[in-house]
Amino acid sequence: MTRVKIGVAQGYDLYYKPEAQVFVAEENGDEVARGKTQAEVEEKVKKLRKASAGMPIEVIKIGHDSVIKARVTSYNPDTGEYWVTDEKGNREKAGHYRGQEYYENNDENRVIMSSIIDNDVKRKEFDEARRKLVGKLTGQISRQYFEERIARKG
Repeated sequence: MTRVKIGVAQGYDLYYKPEAQVFVAEENGDEVARGKTQAEVEEKVKKLRKASAGMPIEVIKIGHDSVIKARVTSYNPDTGEYWVTDEKGNREKAGHYRGQEYYENNDENRVIMSSIIDNDVKRKEFDEARRKLVGKLTGQISRQYFEERIARKG
């Protein structure tokens, strides 16, 4: 899609996209705001800049079988979304339904995070012990079981 750079506002690049008849603001190639007028987009990026004061925020991401340190680098008050960069440098948009796994990286949460990690290790050990026990079971009901049973009676 064609876009024409029309300036910079609050450190964001402003573009006009004639096909869509829309103005957009971008940061590092990512669209952060859009509107029908340049003034609307400039007002949105002003809010973005204000909301991003005090960034980055150190956070902890609690995922399935993982606890990762990350940083919230920006927040969009219009959409409720925010950008997060993890300790490996991976960047993702979170917020709304996608952000429930992020928590402030503070002293209290680090203690809890340590317990979560300990429980994850215990769960993995438990799961491995369970797999070994299941592996010792005999007479699994399957197609092969029935074929062998029929062959014995045959």
